[in-house]
Amino acid sequence: MKQVEKIFQLYSVLHKLKTLPRTGWIHWGLKPTVRAESVAEHVFGTCALATSIFATQKQNINMERVFTMLALHETEEALIGDLTPFQAEYASKAELAQKAMAELFANYMNKDQILAYVHEFDSRTTPEAQFAYMCDKLEAVIQAYMYGDAFDPTRMHEQLKTNAELQAMEKEGYTSVAQKFMQYGKSCYKGIFQELAKFIEEKESVSDK
Repeated sequence: MKQVEKIFQLYSVLHKLKTLPRTGWIHWGLKPTVRAESVAEHVFGTCALATSIFATQKQNINMERVFTMLALHETEEALIGDLTPFQAEYASKAELAQKAMAELFANYMNKDQILAYVHEFDSRTTPEAQFAYMCDKLEAVIQAYMYGDAFDPTRMHEQLKTNAELQAMEKEGYTSVAQKFMQYGKSCYKGIFQELAKFIEEKESVSDK
């Protein structure tokens, strides 16, 4: 196979991420009249958040590694789809993801370097991976706030309706999807991410309109 054919073949697979919906939003009860963001839109959102932070303050980390990890961090979903905790396959998602990435890049020269970036992100053992991980988590929180009241509780997945942790949050007054997302991820944020989370939580509304 010619090099240009290999490039286009890989691009054609990854292109699926542009139209693959983020399944989690549907499980949270996103109304049918509201389009769920695609996986690729989420990936862009994480990069946009990293860019916004990088543009405003000095970072003592390698931001090129951060952006590369964020660009790659959902790549396997082009093959296995966007699995959630409410699908039987989720228990082995990490294993499925590893196999998918190995398969996807098997015949490409820089496979090992690409897989190393993905492993770094998943392991979160470096400052760059931790930064990228916090971008990933906080971006989802921001998106939940942007959706606002676009969720219908009656359409929520049954396991979410009966989840003890979420029920406890409701008793504490955290009733919206965005508030629950915020509470669930708070413990992982550090530094500027803590400040951003607090700022977003205290705003009356967040919108991309």
